[in-house]
Amino acid sequence: MARMGWVESPLQLVNAVEYAAATGDGVHLCLREGARRLGDTGRLLAPRLPRGVTMSGPWRHATLSPFATARRRLAGDANSGQVRAVATFAGAQDTVLVDDGSGMLSMARRLIEGRPLGRHAKNESRLHRALGAAAAVRLRTAAQEGRLTVFTAYSDTETMARLGALGATVIHNDYAWLRGTSLVADAAVGSHVVVGSALVDDGYLDTDAYAGWLRDLAAQGPVTYYPHRRERRDSLQRWAQVPGVAVQRPLLPIEVLLASAPGVRRVSTLPSSVVATLSTILDRSVDLDVSAVPHHWLTSAADDSLRSLLEDVSARGRARAVA
Repeated sequence: MARMGWVESPLQLVNAVEYAAATGDGVHLCLREGARRLGDTGRLLAPRLPRGVTMSGPWRHATLSPFATARRRLAGDANSGQVRAVATFAGAQDTVLVDDGSGMLSMARRLIEGRPLGRHAKNESRLHRALGAAAAVRLRTAAQEGRLTVFTAYSDTETMARLGALGATVIHNDYAWLRGTSLVADAAVGSHVVVGSALVDDGYLDTDAYAGWLRDLAAQGPVTYYPHRRERRDSLQRWAQVPGVAVQRPLLPIEVLLASAPGVRRVSTLPSSVVATLSTILDRSVDLDVSAVPHHWLTSAADDSLRSLLEDVSARGRARAVA
């Protein structure tokens, strides 16, 4: 019987398909209703899915989908309230977790340290905190008993090594399926792409400093700017006013676009979750430029854990550059 998956974003969907392609494990993916651009990505991938992968939905809630009653599950974000609810009330008998950005590292640290699952720096309701505590116990126990598998682009990190020592199985996601599939070979992408960051809209980064970073990049030549999904319209309007910056609003994940788009020679980004994926997906001829974030760019809302994460991701970008 196929493993039942619950995905809530385009990147989770791509990573779930990568898991199935890499392992040969049949997976039926339940797509969440109302998830931005998830339907577009699903329609693009549908005719190209590996054997044994199927999709259904959109589903309004995980507890109403086949995911809830399955004994073998796959989830794209264990911090999700939907996934927390299912893990709490239905257990975690045989669970696979795939990446949805750097949230994977936060989740892993919480399991390792015995802390409740939860969003970084978010004020959650009492119910969500209770579900986070219960779901963490379920998943930590599953890891200790060898029933938790993590399929991740972060497999080479110390955090994943510690999760493996706890008992979880850690499998590296090298994006072989995506790299071998010409999905958008005719995409109109410029030679220099800037991947946007949500740090400004999340309140962690000074707006003027970010605009200055973009201005410096555009001074070297025209850039195509792909926003982060959490960037607000007013922020994008400001970035579009920077001379040489062309703001695009793609329907597909940046990873899908850049895996196939011809002509890209340089990709610039601040430290973010895309560094792990793009380090693997981009051809070695493409320069992945990860700009370090000076401390004076950060606001008082940026705590020590965020600053440490930014430094770790910057180091990962430098490692690819010298490899």
